[in-house]
Amino acid sequence: MKRDSPLPSSVVHRLVLCGSTLRACGAHEVIVAAAAAGFDGVSLWGAMVERSVEAGWSLADLQALLADHGVGVECVEPVCDWAPGAEAQDNIPLARLIEIARALEGRTLLASTADGGHGDDLAELAELAADAGLTVGVEFLGWGPVTSLPGAWQLVLESGRDDVGLIYDTWHQRRGSGRDNDVSAVPADRIIGVQLADGPSDGEPDPILEARFRRLLPGDGAMDIPGQLGRLAAHGVRAPIGVEVWAEGNQRDPVAAAKRAMAALQRVMARASAR
Repeated sequence: MKRDSPLPSSVVHRLVLCGSTLRACGAHEVIVAAAAAGFDGVSLWGAMVERSVEAGWSLADLQALLADHGVGVECVEPVCDWAPGAEAQDNIPLARLIEIARALEGRTLLASTADGGHGDDLAELAELAADAGLTVGVEFLGWGPVTSLPGAWQLVLESGRDDVGLIYDTWHQRRGSGRDNDVSAVPADRIIGVQLADGPSDGEPDPILEARFRRLLPGDGAMDIPGQLGRLAAHGVRAPIGVEVWAEGNQRDPVAAAKRAMAALQRVMARASAR
């Protein structure tokens, strides 16, 4: 699905429904909701795919559903066990996430920095991903050992790999140690995914709890999402743009939640363009 982007760059961005916006749903529900709302792609957590499998869907069935709805898999996430001693998210190991990503013709594996990891560890992950035809995107968080875009970029540099990129999440940018001009420290083409969520100016004592249950749709908080989008665009970032807002109420009507996410995304993109 092609569309004109209202961002200052005037380029076409793929618009993505991040699966965790519908975090309790199965992958088949996320795919249908994303298509109904007009998204080009989805990111899928391994747990969502396994829910679909438990409901009787095979990976081949899910790939057929994606094709039928014209939706691509931008990202499979999160890979946590690439770091030594780290546990796999939802007990779904890296090997299974790679299997899922290959079967669903995904583009990227998202590597979380929640449990640390070093350049050599990231290089090993990138090698496994490359063997499967996948890239790796490193996401810094609002907590843990890597809390800024420059910090994540340093980890990528230490890996020595030119096929590893970065995921820029607006919520983590504000809750971590990031600064507005951080994007200038990273080559634009190495930012391979953007995830949008909003929130109040001051964070809660427990950032993990806030991240999972208290995020706001982009434009509904004080994190200046249009400003962040504008800086990314001005720097030359052309990555897919997704909405990632964990909210319990979204699960009751996934299609309506996906449409709210799309409407919010279009509003903040228009505001970024108007600046």
